[in-house]
Amino acid sequence: MPQFLSNDSHLDRQHRRRTASYRGYSGEHVVDVDGKPPLKASADPAFRGDPELHNPEDLLVAALSQCHMLWYLALCSTSGIVVTAYQDDASGDMVETPTPVGTSPRSCSAHR
Repeated sequence: MPQFLSNDSHLDRQHRRRTASYRGYSGEHVVDVDGKPPLKASADPAFRGDPELHNPEDLLVAALSQCHMLWYLALCSTSGIVVTAYQDDASGDMVETPTPVGTSPRSCSAHR
């Protein structure tokens, strides 16, 4: 089961104060999955995140791309089709709405 940890290893009093405002906390965090290396991540740059780190939008598009590839290769292998190469240039667009954060879901779509 993935665990998401902020830069602070626990929510101490100082950390709670930092979440009192949107600009008062960092979007950087670590995704820890048992038995796998930790993945340092951040919010999307549009939400004050570090552009050098993976963000949830990157990981969503990557997960969709991986699932598609693995499904396609499994389908081909069980159907006797030999795949000699595979390339997927997955991308996604995040559509933002003018409503405040937390009042409506963001829309994210993947494109092939």
